[in-house]
Amino acid sequence: MIELKQYVDRNYSCLNRATDLESLYTHKQFPIYFGVTDAKIEEDIFAEMSWSIQQSTGVIQLRKLIPLDLLYQSQHAFGVGSTWENHYLQFSEFLLSQGAINVLDIGGGQGKIATICTQNNPETTFTIIDPNPYVAESKQIQIVRGFFGVTPITGTFDTYSFSHVLEHIYDPIEFLNSIFERMKSSDKLIFSYPNLEEWLKSKFTNALNFEHTLYLNESHLDTMLSNVGFEIVEKIHYQNHSLFYSLRKREKETVQKKYEDCYQLNKIQFLDFINYHMDEVKKLNNKISNAKSPVFLFGAHIFSQYLAVIGLNINGIELILDNSVEKQNMRLYGTNLVVKSPRILKDYVSPIVILRAGPYNDEIQRDIIDNINPSTIFI
Repeated sequence: MIELKQYVDRNYSCLNRATDLESLYTHKQFPIYFGVTDAKIEEDIFAEMSWSIQQSTGVIQLRKLIPLDLLYQSQHAFGVGSTWENHYLQFSEFLLSQGAINVLDIGGGQGKIATICTQNNPETTFTIIDPNPYVAESKQIQIVRGFFGVTPITGTFDTYSFSHVLEHIYDPIEFLNSIFERMKSSDKLIFSYPNLEEWLKSKFTNALNFEHTLYLNESHLDTMLSNVGFEIVEKIHYQNHSLFYSLRKREKETVQKKYEDCYQLNKIQFLDFINYHMDEVKKLNNKISNAKSPVFLFGAHIFSQYLAVIGLNINGIELILDNSVEKQNMRLYGTNLVVKSPRILKDYVSPIVILRAGPYNDEIQRDIIDNINPSTIFI
């Protein structure tokens, strides 16, 4: 294990640059990469995950950030399953319904949305900028390897788009301003943002982490967009999973709005989130020690890493299960656990699966029960 020594310090509020930050909670050692690896565990890097809350607004954010080249060392967000597939389809339909033709897609590494849009509209073109693109170029899809705002981009665009990217940005106002300054009055910004408000309430462990470094509820996000100079053309909710926004530049001068004070609510919800998982791990460890069948852990991602960090008995786990073919037969970063397809469950009598995959729990459980092994026990 390697301990990270150098961080990117963020000692101001991402909402208004104020410094009234209060320490909230710290994980002393957390793996910095949320994917899989074939390297030795001795090469894994761990860092301090230190959360703070702004006293005047209640925005929750990380103080010490991971350097981007370490955090995004390779592509790991493959987004498999029906929830994600439906998200890609519905967001693509939303994009096209807003008149998107020449699209700059920021962080669209998988190319799922670009592929759907270009197949459904032959006149649509995408330029994808991503540090780890995972899609081939075509006549309608061009790739720029790098980070938006750092890597030069050529071309003319009528639509700027991203999906589940804003929550990864270290300075979201600077990021939005850089898009705003590139846009013409007729252009649109169209994006999908995770419904972190619902995720945190539901105790989903992928809500906040080294990648999701900022907790923006819907009120704070709407105010941020307005203060940058955008007006909302349309906003829709995709299940309890995401918010879809279509924005344009406001014609009149921007009047700065005051952010809602969510300090008490956000602090209570965050600390409830921490305490809930501490209790859950105690219960899970008791079940692991008394298990009569092999125990597996689902999800080669932050879901499992979070449980491991706060004390889950990893030695009592047989394997990590994950539907992503790209992750199988690799090791989950930060652990010694090897990743296998959930289809191995068919070889066991009443296998036990720890399932804490946030908004994807139901579809994962249905797939295993209906298609792999109906005797599987979920805890």
